[in-house]
Amino acid sequence: MDWFSYIQGLGTLAGALLYLFEGLSLGTIPIASAVLRYERDGTKDLTCLIMKGSALFSMLYFLIILIVDMYYGYYDAFILPVSLVALIILTFLLVSLGQHNQSALDRNECLFACFLFQTLLIVKLSHTSYFMVDNTLHYQAPISNVKWRVSLASIILELVQLMPWTLIPFLLFPNSKRYLTLWSLEYADLISHFIVIVTYANGHKTAEWNNVIQTYFVFYIINLVTWVFPLLAVCMFSDNNKMIPPCHAMIVDIITDIPMFITTMVTRAYVQNIYICFDIAIKFIVFARGVIWVPYKVYHDDKPQQNEGQLIYANYPPL
Repeated sequence: MDWFSYIQGLGTLAGALLYLFEGLSLGTIPIASAVLRYERDGTKDLTCLIMKGSALFSMLYFLIILIVDMYYGYYDAFILPVSLVALIILTFLLVSLGQHNQSALDRNECLFACFLFQTLLIVKLSHTSYFMVDNTLHYQAPISNVKWRVSLASIILELVQLMPWTLIPFLLFPNSKRYLTLWSLEYADLISHFIVIVTYANGHKTAEWNNVIQTYFVFYIINLVTWVFPLLAVCMFSDNNKMIPPCHAMIVDIITDIPMFITTMVTRAYVQNIYICFDIAIKFIVFARGVIWVPYKVYHDDKPQQNEGQLIYANYPPL
């Protein structure tokens, strides 16, 4: 077992950031393309390393959060079983990847373990998000400063974990470079939804969950579940139909972005909130790009071409 590859995997997580930056720049800054090969054989080594690094990072996180929350008694009835199950799944992934390396990615047990951990991460992130918002609302009331800091550190680290774990399905089934744009836009959109909730809650002085915050939070959870939960299956079935990932992203955007936009406009939540104003202005462009332009371009892209017996994907113009 090559233990050094796990340390290398932690460093390779920077590859996820490269893909994120390229996607958010709509392909005009080909950072990842200049460094990383996006083709089925070329991404297999990278995917294995990213999965090793992600599993190791997540294991360290759940070990630390388990100790901290048990010590302070914060949500320990929930954290204890969730962390133990997560550690079991991650241990299986680390051992499987250590024994089989790239071939583990073709094993159903490895994919199923990846799916189970993604599901567990959704549950943990939903729990942390709720109490982060609740602690933000009640921070002006008597509350432990440590409790708020633990919630803040947890939500940041869990969102960081979500980045490689949602990128992995697109690297396992690399049928179009444009999928990376879809991934980066959806990931950034999810984070933006949560920041909107926190910034609005921070300016809300009644320390209560009003209708606006409740509506925002419900659609944030819907966004998280409908995007992440089926992601592995969506990318897997893209082998047969390359329009499945764009259609999936389109559905997620329609059922989450539009209701949140209507809520913001009707309640005038944007008043004296610079981030929500910025979010609304940018979201028009991102929504049109993700729902209309990218699916259109994916549909009209040429099929992969064979070159010297190796599957190589065509070089696409900037998205």
